[in-house]
Amino acid sequence: MKSSVLVGKRNIDLKFSYFGLERYYVDGKLIDKRWNFKASGNREFLVDSDIVRVDINMLPSKYSCKLYVNNELHIEDLFPELRKKIERIKSDGVTPHWFKSLVIMLIIAAILLTIISYLRDL
Repeated sequence: MKSSVLVGKRNIDLKFSYFGLERYYVDGKLIDKRWNFKASGNREFLVDSDIVRVDINMLPSKYSCKLYVNNELHIEDLFPELRKKIERIKSDGVTPHWFKSLVIMLIIAAILLTIISYLRDL
């Protein structure tokens, strides 16, 4: 998933993978990259003198992804196409095959990352 937002004179790009990788860019320069396996949370970073905060809740029942600049709502929905998919799934009442596969892949990735982290500490 990708979203681009203009904050002041700076372009902010957010790229989220379905496997938990989050990347944040300012004017094409990577400023933060992290793995996140939580369903919700927030990230804050500075863009010039502005404090930018991204609030994320990826639970289908409570989906929201908002961007704040200096504690004021700047973008209500960073990924509207994802919201449409979630709403369609909720209205159908059926869990799609790709979602089940995604959950399984996320669990496998989390286990592998835990094993790698453990082995590095030996």
